[in-house]
Amino acid sequence: MSTIVTITLDELKELPPLTAAEKEIIWNAKPIYDEDCPKQTQEQLAQFKPYYEAHGVRQLQNSKRDR
Repeated sequence: MSTIVTITLDELKELPPLTAAEKEIIWNAKPIYDEDCPKQTQEQLAQFKPYYEAHGVRQLQNSKRDR
């Protein structure tokens, strides 16, 4: 069971920064597939378009993943 907590940006700024170990956990997390969120095939993934392309929004900058 997962729990979702909603906080404001002001509350977020009050939190301590993530430790190196916490960042490592985030970067190494693997998706969990189930009947509600099945793994998609390469053909299904190829049908997705970037938000800016699908909604006619100009892309401002590349993300770290695009580099």
